[in-house]
Amino acid sequence: RSWKPLLKNGDIMGVISVHTTYWMLLVGCQFTLMPLLAAERFDATPSMIGSVYALTSLINIVGSQPSAWLSDKYGRKKVMLPGIALICLGVGSMALAQDIQQFYASVVLWGIGGTSLGTAPMAYVADAADDKNRTQALALFRSGGDLGFVLGGALAGTMSLAYGINAAFGSSLFLFLGAGSAFLVNAKEHVATK
Repeated sequence: RSWKPLLKNGDIMGVISVHTTYWMLLVGCQFTLMPLLAAERFDATPSMIGSVYALTSLINIVGSQPSAWLSDKYGRKKVMLPGIALICLGVGSMALAQDIQQFYASVVLWGIGGTSLGTAPMAYVADAADDKNRTQALALFRSGGDLGFVLGGALAGTMSLAYGINAAFGSSLFLFLGAGSAFLVNAKEHVATK
């Protein structure tokens, strides 16, 4: 019952769709397929693959505070837009990378995009919900991310086996881009209640 009004709120469901498809993309492409792509296409060693994850974590550490500050100052949607765009650019360029430099450049783009997206979606949910259902809205948001986490690897792996790694990257990207575009076009900016 407590989720019923939230499921009818287009703004909250829009940002949850972005969050769910982002986790599908992250787990499916970055955690599952990226190491395979790096090893098969560029003969990457385990230490090289580890350095990729270290690089994305470093970008997150450095960029999380500025991203949160920008989100508070300019609004959640304004910070999410470049984040979504950079993630899409990173994913697309990773699938098409022809050498290890292009691969690392795509990792950096994706890392900056992920950091730009950062905490803005959760803050958006908190802003869009009212006082009586804010906790339930945040729980629903987290559940959407968990759903994406559970489905992402299985779907991307299955797609990769059936149609190839580029098709798996492309389908995950398409879902995320669709959810992000719908949110950015349809959702309104909310101001945090004091």
